[in-house]
Amino acid sequence: MRNLALAVLVFLVIGASANASSILNLPASFCPGMFPSNGLTNGMTTSFSAAGTYTGLLGIALLIVLMVFSALGIVYAFGYALNMESLKAFTRTEVPESVFNVILICLVFSGVAFAGGAIAFVANLGLVGIESISSGSAAPTIAPVPITSTRDIYIAICSSYIDHGVNVALDNLLTTSLTAFTLKSLMTFKVNMAPSWFGVSFQPFMGTMPISNLIAMQAGMFDAMVGLLIGVTFMLYLIYSIFPLFLYVGVLLRSFPWTRSAGGAFIALFISFYIIFPALLYPFSLYMQNVYAALGVSTGGPAGFSLYGMLAAAPLSGMAGDAMLAEISGFAQTVSYTAIQFLGLVIAFVVALDLMGSLGDLLGAPSLSSGAHANMLLKRVI
Repeated sequence: MRNLALAVLVFLVIGASANASSILNLPASFCPGMFPSNGLTNGMTTSFSAAGTYTGLLGIALLIVLMVFSALGIVYAFGYALNMESLKAFTRTEVPESVFNVILICLVFSGVAFAGGAIAFVANLGLVGIESISSGSAAPTIAPVPITSTRDIYIAICSSYIDHGVNVALDNLLTTSLTAFTLKSLMTFKVNMAPSWFGVSFQPFMGTMPISNLIAMQAGMFDAMVGLLIGVTFMLYLIYSIFPLFLYVGVLLRSFPWTRSAGGAFIALFISFYIIFPALLYPFSLYMQNVYAALGVSTGGPAGFSLYGMLAAAPLSGMAGDAMLAEISGFAQTVSYTAIQFLGLVIAFVVALDLMGSLGDLLGAPSLSSGAHANMLLKRVI
């Protein structure tokens, strides 16, 4: 079931890009195809939502507020012409709410610049640490992406996850699975020395069992890493394509008293998951990309072992210790890669969920208050 779900995720993410041909040999246009700035993606328009740039989002949101101001002006004109105090009172009450919407929109998008600088600072701290573990001659050269465009940060995360994560993990998954299968087959090999139906038998490769078990666990970690990275990439694709509409709907609904609570909920969802969630994922994805560059981990280079080295662990060879140490080192690297990305995902999701509840309270949507739920989720994960 786990492998079936993983295969479904692979095909879903591949299907999101029109130019994708193979998950192990993806074209350079895969991530730009996942997050286009305009045009059509599998029949879904992205030019309407203006998801590619913050300025596009800001322009459409302010245009909606302008339309609301115009509607309120018309209502006030009718109230003035017909001398209906109820219409004029309604207009006087709702105009400050529309002004608040303008201030809210400007605060959100002006805060993006500050967030971009803070995230770039954190990412640069990670690069300094990575350079210290590199050999010096292979220091990472990947720089943080300035967060001035939604498309840039989504493509940067996709590139780190797919190009530097999934490709490496899948390549090593194939190698580890093949090696584990070969070793388990060799362990069943038995030599019988029984002339006249009496003698001894022994299994010369049974000494590879500890390493074989480690390799099987390592294959499981690569499997989990592929599923995690592809799943998060597909989730980002859905957020990028759909959540900008939440901002527009939220601004519109917040302009009227009957739907103000729902509008606040939509805006809180947009801010928390469209802006904050990928912004928190970005330093972790960049860290993984630079660790791979610093340590020289790439496709075609399994982490810490080879089939020949595993065969050298047979009891008669006297080299079991070296092979075991090499495999333990490779296994530790695999666990650390997966753990860092999983930790980043948990932190980003819990912070976004908690922020959504706080923003919901601020914007008049108390039903989104989820601080207790976020804390409970964090306790369960940890």
